[in-house]
Amino acid sequence: MPIYKKLIEMNKAGEVDFSRVHTVNLDEYCGIPGTHDQSYRYFMDTNLFDHINIDKKNTFVASGMGDFEANARELEEKVREGGAARSEEHTSELQSP
Repeated sequence: MPIYKKLIEMNKAGEVDFSRVHTVNLDEYCGIPGTHDQSYRYFMDTNLFDHINIDKKNTFVASGMGDFEANARELEEKVREGGAARSEEHTSELQSP
């Protein structure tokens, strides 16, 4: 993931700050938990979130387990709350410290 590697590098160099960023990932596989190495949660954690200064409480990946209809409603709610990066806000939140 070249873009994630670059973001990690920039964060470690103090060029970009993720401390106020909120994310919403729109995909997840049904039937596997976020700890499974094939889940999007696992992918995002191991390839980006674990290496930058983002508060994990501010990251959302839809659940692939349980009541899929309820999970879809929760995802829709997160997007409506503004957790999804909107282009103008995304740019302003990825600012140098």
